[in-house]
Amino acid sequence: MQQRTNITNYVYSGSSPIRGSGVGVVAKRYEISNHLGNVLTTFTDQKKELQNANTVTGYAAIIKSSQDYYPFGMIMNGRNYNTSEYRFGFNGQEKTDEVSGVGNHLDFKYRGYDSKTGRFWSVDPLFKDYTWNSTYCFAENDVIRAKDLEGLEKLIVNNPNAFDNAMYFYKVISSDDILLKILYKDISKPELKDKVYIYFGVAYMQEAYGISYSEESLTGAAERGNGYDNYIFQTLGITKEIFLERKKQGIKQCAVIIDEGNPSKSKVKTIAHEINLHLKNIIKGKKVTNKSYREEHKKGYEPYYKNNPSVDPKYTPDDSEVPSNSEQGKIEINHYGLEIHSFKNKVKNEIFYILF
Repeated sequence: MQQRTNITNYVYSGSSPIRGSGVGVVAKRYEISNHLGNVLTTFTDQKKELQNANTVTGYAAIIKSSQDYYPFGMIMNGRNYNTSEYRFGFNGQEKTDEVSGVGNHLDFKYRGYDSKTGRFWSVDPLFKDYTWNSTYCFAENDVIRAKDLEGLEKLIVNNPNAFDNAMYFYKVISSDDILLKILYKDISKPELKDKVYIYFGVAYMQEAYGISYSEESLTGAAERGNGYDNYIFQTLGITKEIFLERKKQGIKQCAVIIDEGNPSKSKVKTIAHEINLHLKNIIKGKKVTNKSYREEHKKGYEPYYKNNPSVDPKYTPDDSEVPSNSEQGKIEINHYGLEIHSFKNKVKNEIFYILF
């Protein structure tokens, strides 16, 4: 559930009243959406009294709009209410109802989309780089679990809780040529298509900002199947059975989980750290151990550990102590925290599946 004005997560218990400024006062609007970002229902913080024998027994939300969608985004007849009341709809994109009617045309920033035909109105701006794809198709026609980001990238969503972090990460790296090369292109080679799955998840962590899981680590978790191991797969949005089945099919699988408690920019740095120092080695087939993690930290942050021999390389330096001339410092200091409002480059993820 989200408040569109500032994209604040909002948890609502069905047995509790919606908190606001009082009966009849509308201050905020909230939307309920599914794993694809499809806006299903909107309501405000206006609350309606429920009475029994002139006694107030509770409160109910006042619904402002509601709709269900066919797979490619067309609004279902007979399953919508006051749809024109709200600007956003399928995939969370802004509707342009004046073009083809309510909900039939959406603005994906880089291309207009027709939800009746399930096709974009113009060719993919990156069609020269991806000749195997139709230049007009939506999310490679994988509409049950996938969404199309602004008409450019394909994203497969497993865990809705990780989606906002993934979006923010891709927007940051897409704005810079160096970040794009180091953090995306180096692990998205064409030969990896349908051979490597990378899962992302978010969870509250006590001892680390993030952690990478090799296929060996995930296999151990699947085979043990204890409470914490099951929680890992739940966080990644898959089951251990699905993981093991994909392993039998020869698909290499690895994962990154980041700390939910960090602010967005710290999460971006953590994902960049896990991909650059650990994940690329996992994809290349390097065996990962506790010792190798320390070696990768040494390589990524030298000369910090040479200058601080008493520091265990298990721990990474604080932001203020990261050497600007180190491998990771070149990313975290020289190419981190860029404005994300204008993009010089865009990138597609259909080279291989990135599952959230």
